[in-house]
Amino acid sequence: MKRLIGVLLCLMLACFVLVGCAEDVIGEDLKNYTGNTVADDKIEKLNFYIITGDTTADEAKTTVPQNINAYLKEKYEIILNIVYLTEAEYDAKVQEALSKQNESERPDIVLIRGKDMFDTLHSDDRLVLLNNLYNSRDFRKLNAIVDDVLLSASTLTGELGSVEYYTVPNNHVIGEYEYIVIDKEMARDILKFSNSALESMTTEESLQPLLEAIANYHDSEITDSTLAKDEYIGQFVKIVRGSFADKALLENDGNCLVNIKAFPNATYDEAFLSAFGIVKHLNDKGSANTEEEQAILDSHYAKCMKIIYALNTDAYFVNMLQYGYVGTNYKIDPNEPSGNYINLVKGLEVTYDMNPIYVGNSFISYYCKEIGWTSEVYTNILKQNADANTPMSKLSIEANAISLVDYATAETALTLPKYGSTYSDVSVTWSVDNPAAYIDNGILRFIPSAESSTKVTVTATLICDTGTSTVEITKDFLIIIEKAA
Repeated sequence: MKRLIGVLLCLMLACFVLVGCAEDVIGEDLKNYTGNTVADDKIEKLNFYIITGDTTADEAKTTVPQNINAYLKEKYEIILNIVYLTEAEYDAKVQEALSKQNESERPDIVLIRGKDMFDTLHSDDRLVLLNNLYNSRDFRKLNAIVDDVLLSASTLTGELGSVEYYTVPNNHVIGEYEYIVIDKEMARDILKFSNSALESMTTEESLQPLLEAIANYHDSEITDSTLAKDEYIGQFVKIVRGSFADKALLENDGNCLVNIKAFPNATYDEAFLSAFGIVKHLNDKGSANTEEEQAILDSHYAKCMKIIYALNTDAYFVNMLQYGYVGTNYKIDPNEPSGNYINLVKGLEVTYDMNPIYVGNSFISYYCKEIGWTSEVYTNILKQNADANTPMSKLSIEANAISLVDYATAETALTLPKYGSTYSDVSVTWSVDNPAAYIDNGILRFIPSAESSTKVTVTATLICDTGTSTVEITKDFLIIIEKAA
């Protein structure tokens, strides 16, 4: 395992020269840490790979980890070798480090910044399955802290349909809405569509009468527009993508009606846009591990998970990793009496540039107007994420059990679930392969039989168009038809 031993750690910590005042206050009670109260032989050192901006100063890459490690050592009995890499070099450097045969040179915790990177790591069997850690007493709160839509979207299907977790997604804004923007003057005042009719236009199909009316108006003698028909229509009806806050901006001029055509989707791309994973130890042989070996590995993985857990729950840690050393890399904003806003300090040796989406749970970090992170933005993100959904969440249908009063003489039908306009981007295809049942225009019909009971398996395939890709999920439902006693 990776440990700093005895004199080496003492010498390193003794040589730490932290820039700024150790008692600079961060908010009400967070301060810079310089303590050294934990015995060195209890400390585990983990290699932690993360992305930083191109402008982060080399000096900051040294002083910030010193402060972080003083805190982590005291609270968690862990220190980090934080490997800062730019986004351009990150993937290649992680792969290079993973190829090392010396465990002390390999990553322990990696930032996963995209579906392609996750697919590569997962297919190469580099990542630890986190199910046991997620369900453990120490870390089960993650299920409530990580946005449940992102968490759901990050799952993979294992053997026998089991759900598998290999990452802990970082909370962030999910996807975009798709809006239909209608010019009210043209649609209501000139073409005489009612408000209720316009407000019901939330799909391409329901929008057609308005588009046709505008096209006819273009062709009439009333207008002298020289624009082509499509360009003319585009002046009055637009389909755009945007955030929760963008709806209010679009409606600001008072002449726009904005309908929601599609809600944000937490696809696999969203779930793996930013997440943390634990790298398998070289000595991990899976099921071939002895009990003693597995216990050692479990202890190591739990230390890694402790850091990821802290990145989701520990505001001290998140703020230090996000903004650096208080008094040097950032200062509390004196113009915000709440004390929850900071100003960045820039300079050749002090600039510390981190993208909040890559740092962990940015929802618990200080607000910073310079990077566009404010209380208003946070509120809007929560509202947007509440509207977001995953393909699997749309296919939340329970297995059905139906008892027939008179099975021998009556045909019984079960109406399959339908999806409303909220999920206009989703289609569900049902199929059944059983002589005792068939599907008739969305109705599952059961043919009478003399048997005492019949089991019917119905397969539902959900197809979700995310705008950039198509997600397809198939799920089976077992329906048991019982003869009345």
